[in-house]
Amino acid sequence: GEGETPSVPGIPGQLSFPTYIDFYPTFHCNERCGFCYVGDQIDRSHEFREMSREQIRRFAEVLHSGGLFMITILGGEPLLYRELPFLLDELTRKPLRVSLSTNGTLLRNDVLSVIADRKIN
Repeated sequence: GEGETPSVPGIPGQLSFPTYIDFYPTFHCNERCGFCYVGDQIDRSHEFREMSREQIRRFAEVLHSGGLFMITILGGEPLLYRELPFLLDELTRKPLRVSLSTNGTLLRNDVLSVIADRKIN
């Protein structure tokens, strides 16, 4: 019924949807840290297509309807993703704990205002 925890048919009590995810909106990065497997290798290995606003809306709807509790935004460097304020806004329209992991080298006031307004970690 409505409001019940989604479960796997035949296995009572198991969730059919994750409660926590790591999400990579971009693999682009402004740094090339020796310990990082993401930035340089992925930038060169294949073309990465970023989500449109409509895809972001649908993504957020799926996460909200599935019962997700927490999402961490990672990268590359998420602040290089031009639609990051829109993504953060869509994700926080319903109760969902959102965290953002950044290398801290970029300053984007549009992102900082959303972080402050929506209490993003």
